[in-house]
Amino acid sequence: MRESKQPICKRIRNKEPEALEQLYVENERALYAFIYRGVKDKVKTEEMIQQLFKRLWQERPKLKDQTYRQWLYISARRQVISHLKETKLQVMHTNHQMLS
Repeated sequence: MRESKQPICKRIRNKEPEALEQLYVENERALYAFIYRGVKDKVKTEEMIQQLFKRLWQERPKLKDQTYRQWLYISARRQVISHLKETKLQVMHTNHQMLS
């Protein structure tokens, strides 16, 4: 990974994959812990992290300077909440089927 004096946000917007890799390396462990606390599933947590960085790369033109880390955590929180709602609905549906 090459070092650059440009801010990481500018490098990501300039489509430098190394910048995305750097952001991943700097945030993956903390994001993993943050997401895992909510979903309690290693595979699902890893999938969510991959989805986050893929989406960040796709939405990079829309993001403003210095908001990437903030965006990651807000998006991670939304993913966890969505997962929990989906899981709750699945449980409710299963329970309903068992009672029918």
